[in-house]
Amino acid sequence: EGQLAIVDGANLYVFSLATNTLAVVNSSGWLGSRTVQFLDGYFLFVEPGTERAYISAVDDASALDALDFTSADTQPDNIVTQIVTRREWYLIGARSTEVWINSGGVDFPFARYQGTPIDVGAVGYRSACATSDGMVMVGKSISGGPYVYQLQAYQPVRISTQAVEQQLEASTDLTECRVWTYQEAGSEFVAVWAPGMATTWVWDAATKLWHERGEFLNGAWAPSRVEHVAYFEGQHYAAGN
Repeated sequence: EGQLAIVDGANLYVFSLATNTLAVVNSSGWLGSRTVQFLDGYFLFVEPGTERAYISAVDDASALDALDFTSADTQPDNIVTQIVTRREWYLIGARSTEVWINSGGVDFPFARYQGTPIDVGAVGYRSACATSDGMVMVGKSISGGPYVYQLQAYQPVRISTQAVEQQLEASTDLTECRVWTYQEAGSEFVAVWAPGMATTWVWDAATKLWHERGEFLNGAWAPSRVEHVAYFEGQHYAAGN
């Protein structure tokens, strides 16, 4: 059965493609989540404000077992967000990131991928995105930040400039930072915006250069209204505030 899982932090909604119905999931196994990812048939969730991540039954987002959870506890920080890319599950904390893979375990199918400690975390639950080369996120480390990082072979590489970082530092609420990506005209673009920034800063993965985008409204620049882009059947679909 095809399903679409939708979360808003407190609630889980599952849309069934077979019956064309949307239902709220009422289960003791539902612990809340601000994001949902999908990998190898499992719907993946993160309990807000904790280091706990948990999964659904195979191919059924509404079937949740209270015992199907794990903890990202390599470092003492809570999980901020999650990303799935290249069949790897990234559990991203405030100062560190863990990589998990499907190991086929009987009690819990996912296991921490040893040897890949990443000492950088995300500033907010929408501040990371999967790209064709892996992942880009606005993050911090124990040394400070925020910087924009690209993960290359499990190593965080700083791609932001001082101009971008000054804008991020001046944000009025960095936890609401948005990062999104799309491909067009032979390049991949990664856009970054946070409350308080006058424009949206965009990184061109082909040239490795940054530029600003915005809208000129009432004599002043405003950020782009786009906050997310999805690609489906040859079309880009943009959404925003």
